[in-house]
Amino acid sequence: MERITTRTNPRQFESFLRSIDHCSSLLDARRLKNDIVGEIRRTRLLLSNHEKEDWIEEEKTEDVVAFLDRLYTAKRKVEARIVVLGGEDDSSVSTYLTCIWVRVSQPL
Repeated sequence: MERITTRTNPRQFESFLRSIDHCSSLLDARRLKNDIVGEIRRTRLLLSNHEKEDWIEEEKTEDVVAFLDRLYTAKRKVEARIVVLGGEDDSSVSTYLTCIWVRVSQPL
């Protein structure tokens, strides 16, 4: 798998997205999703710490925002690949766990 950064050009990013389709292991797809989600968290934190600045770590803020959009695109793509490979849709699992947590956390 290629690594994507704020400096990744659109052509390289498209190549990265296509490589997700070639992922044949459910475990690898889940690891990739975990890596992407971690990068989304780091990028969102970076943006929140510099929200009024035009430049962030020698990058234009708009480029960092575009990178975050790319990450979300990659996340959706890898989630779809996980479903194809036989994994559950994580959003339904998290909704189910949230419902259980609400029931357990309510006072008797």
